[in-house]
Amino acid sequence: MSKKEEKKVKKVKNKEKVDTGEIKPKWKLWMTIVSVILGIGLIAGATLLGVYLARGGQTGETPVYPSEIIFVQNKDYLELYNNGQLEVTDNFTLTITSTDTEAVVNQRSVNLSLDGNSRTSADGQYISNGVIRVPSVVQLNTPFTVELQKKPLQDENGEYIWENDKKVDWIAGGIATITARSAYSQSQASAINVKVAVDVPVYSTEAIILNDDGNPAEKIVIGETFTIQTKFIPAKSEYMYSDVTYNFNSSSWQENVASENVRKKLAFYQSSSDNVTPVYDTSTTMHFVAGDDIVDGVQLNAYVFKDAKSQLDAEKKLAEFGVTNENYYTQMV
Repeated sequence: MSKKEEKKVKKVKNKEKVDTGEIKPKWKLWMTIVSVILGIGLIAGATLLGVYLARGGQTGETPVYPSEIIFVQNKDYLELYNNGQLEVTDNFTLTITSTDTEAVVNQRSVNLSLDGNSRTSADGQYISNGVIRVPSVVQLNTPFTVELQKKPLQDENGEYIWENDKKVDWIAGGIATITARSAYSQSQASAINVKVAVDVPVYSTEAIILNDDGNPAEKIVIGETFTIQTKFIPAKSEYMYSDVTYNFNSSSWQENVASENVRKKLAFYQSSSDNVTPVYDTSTTMHFVAGDDIVDGVQLNAYVFKDAKSQLDAEKKLAEFGVTNENYYTQMV
C-alpha cells in the first residue's frame, strides 16, 4: 500500500471515531470540569456577598452588639426630668448609648416605638402617636429630636379657631412613652423606655364672675363679695404637663397623676377701679368686694402664664426671695 493510500485509510478511521462518539468523552469531561469550577466560583461569590450584606457592609469587622442601652442623662435631660417623667413645653433631643466598655459596639441601630393617648402612625421614617413624633430608627450616641405634635385648635364647642383666614395649629399635649430596643436579635440588651409629659400652652382665657352664691353674674350689688372663675382655651391647657387629659373615647377627663398632685396654671387678676377692693386669701387666690358707689364698666385685668415652665420658673424665683401672700400675688401681676 502506498503512503498516499495509508493517509486516506487513517482519515477514514478518524472520521469513524468521531461519528461513533469515541473522542467526545474527552470533550465532555473537560466541559464538566469547567462547569464544576465555575459553579464553585459562583457559590463562593454568593456566599461572600451574603456575609457582606449580613454585616451591613462592614467587611473584615466582627459584629459587636450592645449588651445594655440607656438614655444619656445629660444636663438637658435632667432639667426636663421630674416626677418620673420628662416634662416638656417644646421640642427636645435625646441620645441613647451603650454601657459596654470592654469592646467597641459597632452594631448601633436602635428601633423606637411609641405608646400613649393615641394610635401610633407611620410617616416615612418617622412615627407619631399624636403627642410626639420621633424617628423609627436611631443610632447609638447620635442625638435625635422629639417633636411635639400640633393640631387645629378648637373651642369648647368644637369650633375651629381662626387667625388671618387660617386655622390655628396648637400643641396637642398629652402623655407618651418612648420605648427603645436594639435592632438586632443577637443583642442581649433589654428594652428601655421614658415617659414624656407634654404641656398644652394657653391660647386665651375668659373671666366668669361668680356672686356670693357662686353663680355666674353680670352685675354685682353694692357691698357684695364676688370671685372670678377662669376659663382656659383650650380647656386642657389649665393643667400643667397634662396632669389631666380629656379622654375622647369615654368623653371624660382623666387624671394621669394622683388627685392631690394635679397641678394647675393660675390666673391673677387686677382691678382698674378703686371701687373694687381685692382681698388676698392665699398667695395665689383672692376675692373682691364691691364698693358703695355704683360704677359701670369696671375692668378686671387677667394675667396668665402661657405654659407650665414659665409659671414654675416664676414661682421658684419668688420662693427664693421669700415672697409670700399678698406680695406674691401682686408680684405676679
